[in-house]
Amino acid sequence: MLKREKNLSPRLFEISELIHNSKILYDIGTDHAYLPIYLIKSEKCEKCYACDINKGPLQMAEENIIKNSLQNKITTVLSDGLKNIDVEKADTIVIAGMGGELIQSILEPFKEKLYKKHIILQPMNSFYQVRKFFSDNNLSIHSEKVAKEGEKLYIIIESYFEKGEKQTEKELLFSKYLLEEDYPLKKEYLQKMIDKYTVMYKGLEKSRNKETAEVKEILDFLLYKKENL
Repeated sequence: MLKREKNLSPRLFEISELIHNSKILYDIGTDHAYLPIYLIKSEKCEKCYACDINKGPLQMAEENIIKNSLQNKITTVLSDGLKNIDVEKADTIVIAGMGGELIQSILEPFKEKLYKKHIILQPMNSFYQVRKFFSDNNLSIHSEKVAKEGEKLYIIIESYFEKGEKQTEKELLFSKYLLEEDYPLKKEYLQKMIDKYTVMYKGLEKSRNKETAEVKEILDFLLYKKENL
């Protein structure tokens, strides 16, 4: 196994740790193609397509691919999300570094073609909306994990696009995996959520309405989870 290369951020490395023996992988929003380059060099993937909606990042990706002599293993594709790629050919698709609502809009038109494919998502926000997409379409989330860069935590969502059950409201908000399973950043993740809902509660406290009570209930729930680690 290769060590994490300096150009591969901790969040991209955590994504790479979910990938094993992939034959054809599409990296959507590839930017500099750091992830496909690492996946090929570490023999986690046989063939990668580095995809981006903008020509500028693709040019930089091509330069990095040539620099690593991987032109026969990595192909760049100009594509708006999944629109210009052969989705059915892929066994793994990574969509990282985008807003959650954008990720949802990329997946929605292709959800029938993605069935039983390995999908790895790293939304920058709107995690609730991403989880709700899976829940509303009766699709299962296989796992979630947390990566840390500097002081920021990133959530990575993994699915095989298989049939699943509806998620509860708390699971949509926080993920059953991140609440129930043990992992190194769990305490820090819970504290980040506690801080967020503490600010929300203080802003609503004087209102004493239904929303205030709901936020207080969530805050108490998170505090209980942290106290019982």
